Amino acid sequence: MENHKNYQFSFFDSLIEIIESSNFPKEDFMFHQWVLETKEQISSEMQSFQEIIKEKAVCSISSQTHLVFIQQHYEESVYLLEQIQKMQIPDNSFRSEIRTILELLSKSLLNINNLLENRFGRLMSQNRRLAPAILQNVLNDLRSRLLGLKESIPPCCLSSLIVGRTLAFVNLEGLSFKIDKRALEYKIFLLKTLEGWNWQENDSLFGSAERLVIYMNFNSKRAMNLMLDKIKRQISGKENISDRILILMNYQREFKQLHRKPEVILNPKYITVDNFVNNYFDVEIEYLQNQMHSSNDFNPYVNGSPPENKKRKPYSFAKIKCLLSVDQMALILRSVDEAGLVQARSLSQVYNEIVPFLSSQYRTDLSPAGMRTKSYHPEERDKAIVIEKLKIMIEKVKSC
Repeated sequence: MENHKNYQFSFFDSLIEIIESSNFPKEDFMFHQWVLETKEQISSEMQSFQEIIKEKAVCSISSQTHLVFIQQHYEESVYLLEQIQKMQIPDNSFRSEIRTILELLSKSLLNINNLLENRFGRLMSQNRRLAPAILQNVLNDLRSRLLGLKESIPPCCLSSLIVGRTLAFVNLEGLSFKIDKRALEYKIFLLKTLEGWNWQENDSLFGSAERLVIYMNFNSKRAMNLMLDKIKRQISGKENISDRILILMNYQREFKQLHRKPEVILNPKYITVDNFVNNYFDVEIEYLQNQMHSSNDFNPYVNGSPPENKKRKPYSFAKIKCLLSVDQMALILRSVDEAGLVQARSLSQVYNEIVPFLSSQYRTDLSPAGMRTKSYHPEERDKAIVIEKLKIMIEKVKSC
């Protein structure tokens, strides 16, 4: 088994070098003898490698040594196939026997590549390159399906962007990256999703193309900006700040409820659609709420009439700074009310009576109405933090 750790493609490497440099026998008899021996050696090397793979398949494949061996030979098979492809151009001057050897060598390496992919693909890096023939076959299939589907997709800026980017991918046009397994798998699933997508559904604030961007985490900067441009146009037409906040909160609520395909992303090196859009909502809502706090017509009373003097009086007491985010405070106050730890006419009264006495690490004035709204759509991370803090409180109570 020790020799199996060594590089197994030395013969294939050497053979390619011999053919590239035309360093094979020139005399006819010797040449034909060399051709026969080379064909036999290719078959022998192929069988030998298959035996090694069978042995490794029954061993502990989680072994780092085995994984390195598999990954190394997969990548090398791709590299050698790329070299052979360059040599198989139609106008080369190789003798027919040499072309036959190249075809046999290519077929053998492709079989090895398929063997490694089928047996160990789930263990190898998703950033691995693909054999040229395999990649081209998949791209041809995707292109054919996309062209057949293109006319049935309702035209809009977003859908045109998605189709255009996908066509550029399958045509290998203007790509700033090397296609790897992960990128190809994403495009395969994207096309499958396009084929079954409901373009007629319109019972959402987000259009069908926008929902596709969200579902597929199609985190193209252009696509995400197009989504936000529509929202920005809507709020720019509203003079009342509270109307703008309401529009943004409605969009954010529905955005968080839309379906996502788990663990997919167009560009893993860029911000996700969720983070990009939620960051916009959070920053914009907080900015508008701060404007409301400083305006003369701010009314913190949600379920009741505003006081005669609408201008908020400055607080004459020191506020208690809470070392939690606004979302986390909102969760705790809502839980206090729903657990029956306080008696109040409504949840709004709980926020209206308590929130004015609180501040956060980053804001002095907190909005009771804004905090109440945030409590209905908590993030999993905020829930986890609140639970941890409550566990600490439980331990403190036990130690009293």
